[in-house]
Amino acid sequence: MADIAKIWNPETMTADLALDGASLVEDAGLTTRFINALFTDARAPEDLAARDAIDDRRGAWSDFLSPVEGDENGSLLWTLRREKQTPEVLNRARAMSLAALRFAIEDGLCTAIDVETSYPARGRLAIRIIATLPDGRIAEDHFETAAGGA
Repeated sequence: MADIAKIWNPETMTADLALDGASLVEDAGLTTRFINALFTDARAPEDLAARDAIDDRRGAWSDFLSPVEGDENGSLLWTLRREKQTPEVLNRARAMSLAALRFAIEDGLCTAIDVETSYPARGRLAIRIIATLPDGRIAEDHFETAAGGA
């Protein structure tokens, strides 16, 4: 099933709908699904919210439509935006990304996923996704988003 395609703008660190003239473009691949998974704000667990003094735990509206209880969309990457740029935070970003992308393996879209995270510049977090498709081919995507200060 195809999604309405989104394109990632590395300058603004935001996604937008892909257009062909006045028509929406469809994406039957993984890029749009990865954008949705990584950059939709997952609901912060109570322990994380308490530890980091988060008043608004956020969460995706689509979680209420899921037929599977506890099946939540998005990632917790948004909770890292005020963190310092440290190796520990890179490791947390990687773990949060892998958790958000696990749907691709569960749904049979990939047989394996790996994520590499880095700081290409102050205030920026880079996320590189390496996905092994069921036919053995490798698909890669790369995104940059806002990160904490140095």
